[in-house]
Amino acid sequence: MLWRTELRKHLPIFATVWMATLAAGVAAAIAPHVVVLEVVHALCGMLCWTASSLYAASVLFRFIALGDDLFLQISSVSRWKLALLKVALLGALMVVQHLIAVGTDLGQLRNAAGTSFNAAVLYMLLAKTLSIAAFLALVLLAATSAKTLPGRGASGTFFGLAVVATITAQAILLWRIGAPATQDFFIGVGGEMFTVNLYANLLPLTLTAPDSGFIPPITGTSVALNAAGILVFIGCWAVLIRARRFNFLQL
Repeated sequence: MLWRTELRKHLPIFATVWMATLAAGVAAAIAPHVVVLEVVHALCGMLCWTASSLYAASVLFRFIALGDDLFLQISSVSRWKLALLKVALLGALMVVQHLIAVGTDLGQLRNAAGTSFNAAVLYMLLAKTLSIAAFLALVLLAATSAKTLPGRGASGTFFGLAVVATITAQAILLWRIGAPATQDFFIGVGGEMFTVNLYANLLPLTLTAPDSGFIPPITGTSVALNAAGILVFIGCWAVLIRARRFNFLQL
């Protein structure tokens, strides 16, 4: 089965990231008052997500835009179905990474969220899952668009700029729609449980939670914008692959 071949290919990378995430989370949970462990936990989370995100983006870009992965390229299965297979598998592996991170934080989260614990867990799962889906949908569209350009240099430059520009635009849109009067956002995942992570695509933004509840109203805006982004990216991709003929020669 193709998905088993793909899983064996990517699992070692993600297993390494999972183990690092688990080790840092468990250490911080065992000694929650040790500041150094909290810093290591936050830093490890940032590095692990950066690594897995860049890896997933590079896998899709190389396969779609550059025509790499000869084994799949000579398959009789549609290239676009294979691309969606890669998206689904990489997305599942990234969701597992998030589940491990959330699992190690449940004890601290229960203390911080209080009566809103269930809502906090639901938000953390839903928001991150949608952010992963939005990121992979954007990468799929950007890589397919980059395939129309000649040469690896032009394709790679366009791909990188398209992804960065779109995520930046989503972050600005989230800020202007959700909290136009505040300047208290910063990029990154908060290491303490009194902060709430928002997601502009896969980019984490941190907002201090209000005293009235753990989940501030802007989190709904974050979820809605990522859900809308998924629909827009997938819709544009579907139109693109039907409107243009693509060759699958390796660049």
